[in-house]
Amino acid sequence: MKIAKVHTLSLIVVAALVAGGHGSAAAGEIEFKATQDDAYAAAQNWRNEIKQSFESFRKHDEYLKAMKESSEKLRLFLNNRECRDGAQAKVIEKYIHDAFHTLYGRVVADINHAVDLNCRSNHLNVTFRVVDFTPTAKLIAAEKSNADANKTTQEIETATKRIFGDWATAVAPALTDKTKKIEDIRASATRAAEQIKPRLLAISCPNASVALTGTKANWEAATKTLSQNFSGYSFDVSCDGKKLNLIYSFAKLVRKGP
Repeated sequence: MKIAKVHTLSLIVVAALVAGGHGSAAAGEIEFKATQDDAYAAAQNWRNEIKQSFESFRKHDEYLKAMKESSEKLRLFLNNRECRDGAQAKVIEKYIHDAFHTLYGRVVADINHAVDLNCRSNHLNVTFRVVDFTPTAKLIAAEKSNADANKTTQEIETATKRIFGDWATAVAPALTDKTKKIEDIRASATRAAEQIKPRLLAISCPNASVALTGTKANWEAATKTLSQNFSGYSFDVSCDGKKLNLIYSFAKLVRKGP
């Protein structure tokens, strides 16, 4: 009877061990599948992040920095995740490679990169590097256009600094003298604007955006006292016929406050 009991107990222990072993295998398989599903979703997010980073204009180094940051984020997400074997690691690796290739031609011409996934002790070991990229012809053209616009913006800012400074110097006595009649102030501002307008018309501009950007700092500095103490006027810069233009009116200029 004792032998039978021992035999029965042994069978129970063996059965429990076998059942436990099957339970661990099942849990591992769930985790392996989750790794692959998560890897696919993360690779898509990585690709979308890179596409979005190219939607706004940046310098080459800034594009590259964004690509490297997104790639490192994906590497850290996948590294040390549970994996079944080397075959599964290579399936995930291929999926990431394919995601790279969806960027070719539309976002970039080529990407110098390295992707290598291995499964060691059921955990992913991930190498993922982006070294550099070759821009598309469209992006090269956009980079040149942006560089030209920046150069022109700087040239306009330099050219208009003295002009707006002269206007501000000419109107300063009238704007700061509280005893001045409003009619005299209007006349002074108008006269000074008439004097600088021909000088502005001699400056080239490719479009309104560049014109506004190039004159913004000088215009704001020149009109600081005017805007703080008066209203009812117009004094704006535009780009008409590829030349700067000054549009102004001080006929309704009034002092602010009581």
